[in-house]
Amino acid sequence: MRTIGHMELVRMVLRRRYFLWLWKRFLRVAGYSEAKHYVSKEADGILDKLIDGFLALVYVYRNNLGGKYPLLPWMHGTEIVEHTLAECRQFIKDFTHLNFIPTTIRLHVLICLSLELG
Repeated sequence: MRTIGHMELVRMVLRRRYFLWLWKRFLRVAGYSEAKHYVSKEADGILDKLIDGFLALVYVYRNNLGGKYPLLPWMHGTEIVEHTLAECRQFIKDFTHLNFIPTTIRLHVLICLSLELG
């Protein structure tokens, strides 16, 4: 994956989407049960989210970052969200979304400082 170009990755992901779509369509047309011959609805939803997420990631990298940074899809995860929520808990132990909004200014300052010092 580290040596495959972005366009080839997009082609691979779109092939997966079209394959799943054709599989589901075939089952409907042929009269087979999707529950028996297709992946579960949950797995289908997860695959759709993964495909959409990857395509969105490529779009953001291509259009908004101007090629200054490499596309490393395996590096994207929930770690930054977990660290952000941990920083919020330092300000307010049991915070809600209403508490999160005014805290964003403090978080912005902390993140900027960590990027400069990091």
